[in-house]
Amino acid sequence: MKHYNFGSITQFRNICKQIKMEAEYQGKDADGNAIYNPNAPKPTLTFTGTVKLHGTNAAIVYSKEYGLYAQSRERVLSIESDNAGFAFYVESNREYFEKAYGQALEDQGLDTLIVYGEWAGGNIQKGVGVCNIEKQFYPFLCKHLYKDTEFSFIPYWEATPESKEYPITSFPTFTLDIDFNHPEIVQNELIRITEEVERECPVAKAFGHSGIGEGVVWTANWNGKQYRFKVKGEKHSSSNVKTLASVDTDKIESCQKFAEYAVTESRFEQALQAVFPDGNLDVKQIGALLKWMNTDIIKEEMDTLVANNLEFKEVAKYIADATRMRFFERAF
Repeated sequence: MKHYNFGSITQFRNICKQIKMEAEYQGKDADGNAIYNPNAPKPTLTFTGTVKLHGTNAAIVYSKEYGLYAQSRERVLSIESDNAGFAFYVESNREYFEKAYGQALEDQGLDTLIVYGEWAGGNIQKGVGVCNIEKQFYPFLCKHLYKDTEFSFIPYWEATPESKEYPITSFPTFTLDIDFNHPEIVQNELIRITEEVERECPVAKAFGHSGIGEGVVWTANWNGKQYRFKVKGEKHSSSNVKTLASVDTDKIESCQKFAEYAVTESRFEQALQAVFPDGNLDVKQIGALLKWMNTDIIKEEMDTLVANNLEFKEVAKYIADATRMRFFERAF
């Protein structure tokens, strides 16, 4: 069975850079070098915001070749090698998913249908509103594959009493027009919406419970591409940012300051859940913990390093020290 990587959702500042570069690109010169026009107008795009849940990334795949199966962010799952019970959930509801997804596969003439979502609730995470409800699957992105083409879109089907899933669009959504000539104009609105979701998770509220939410994911299509970024609430932000929806990278004074900026409680909690899923903090696995932290910081914060003329090898020791300190405070 094939694993279909979901990738990661970037930050607002990176989307601003991507849109700017795409808009300014004029083609290539005779030597094959890219030509950019900094004065080229930037688009105004309409983004749809959906609630970001604090659970674990999951997907249901239905292909002509392999049939129906479950996967996590990293691997294909089975009941024997599961992730928080997701494979068991899919297998327990196989008849429903084979009928629903098989019909979509046939109607659309697809080779493969992938439904990505968040497997959330119960004991999957802690400290958020959805912990108060039973484990559920919340689809947030569908991908259609046919030969060498693919098409991604936000799922909008309606949840029914027979549904074994709750598309994230079943809950409150948001719409925001972003003018990329002046993206800073929407910062306050992005922050306002994020803080609203963080104060009271709309998904938990829909099920009659109260608790904090994680943030919002924003999605738009332009020039045949899909652009997505996330804005997390302060309690879930992986970095000690000055603003939740920064247009530019933060200025960091030193390697020590960068470690304080990057090794946050939220990022550390994510690392613990990834490296120690059973909750048993084994000091022998601290190397794996450091590796996870380094990989995530490089992925999410490389632009901040570059903007501050820092190299990762310069800050690695400080990141390791800060991570070890958090680990030993938690373990002993």
